[in-house]
Amino acid sequence: MRKACYIALPLKKGSAVHTILHDMRVKPPSYCVKKSIENETHATSKIFDYSSLLETEEKRWAQASPQALHKKNYSPLWQGVLVLDKGYTVNANLKKAEGFTKEIEKQFGLKCLGLSVHHDEGHKDEKGNINLNPHAHIVFDRCNDDGKIIRLLRKDLMKIQNLASLYSGLQRGTPNYKKERPTKHIHHSEYRRLATEKVKSLSNTLDEIKNNNVFTAINDGLLQNKDLGMTLCSDLIKNNFEQYNIHQLHNLAKSQYQFTRSFYKESGQAQQVDYSNLKKAYKLIMSSSNKKQFDYHYQYFLKLEIQFIGSLRDTLEQADQPQPEDSPPDSSPSL
Repeated sequence: MRKACYIALPLKKGSAVHTILHDMRVKPPSYCVKKSIENETHATSKIFDYSSLLETEEKRWAQASPQALHKKNYSPLWQGVLVLDKGYTVNANLKKAEGFTKEIEKQFGLKCLGLSVHHDEGHKDEKGNINLNPHAHIVFDRCNDDGKIIRLLRKDLMKIQNLASLYSGLQRGTPNYKKERPTKHIHHSEYRRLATEKVKSLSNTLDEIKNNNVFTAINDGLLQNKDLGMTLCSDLIKNNFEQYNIHQLHNLAKSQYQFTRSFYKESGQAQQVDYSNLKKAYKLIMSSSNKKQFDYHYQYFLKLEIQFIGSLRDTLEQADQPQPEDSPPDSSPSL
């Protein structure tokens, strides 16, 4: 279900021109799924029309203190995206976005420097049907008259999300503090102990995983621990390699990479170099432009999986070996 949301990020210095070209569709992006036609697929507010954006950007950056300029991600301007309902026209959604913007100005003292609504972005499904993603781009001046940033507290940000739901007509998402956590926080030593126990449960089946990776073992019924987050991506790739196109193979490889990282984390034994090597192999897979390149890099990815499982087995075998008893303390009296 589509839910209400407003996401804002600092507008980088010198990005105002690009923002105007994009938001006002002076230069429509190549990824639009519909031809950009004013008042049909996009519309710009006459109340907040970008006319003062360039001047304000230059002025605010000139007012910024040296301390502010040295802060990471500092910007006196805010560029945000408001999710809108698919059931309304461009002009109807424009009025909703204008109402949202006016309320932000009224409650928090920010000043809107530009507002545009887009109904020409989205994606096409497998059948070629267009799924639109209507949204509004809103640029705010975050400063007061002295050029100081207007600080917004956590409760203010929550109010903004409430306003996004009110004006867009979409259901508000669940705040983070109300979401149920799958597990309670435990000490890292206890987490490591539990993860080690999970890995030990695999020790009897690791010998059966030879040239195939752990996903094949799951498919054969050898591994049943769903907490490790493993899937059957490898089998799908292996059994349907000829039928799938390169895009489908890339999607499966992406899923397998995510599940493998989850397996690494659950094991509690992965080092930074293991994550780094896995990521490099994944990037090589995703950079492949044909099946021959894909297969070459994918085999290396599988090799890393097998090596990691083997190292887990060695670690567990060493841990199971009896440790030498400590020598009894010397009971002779000291001189």
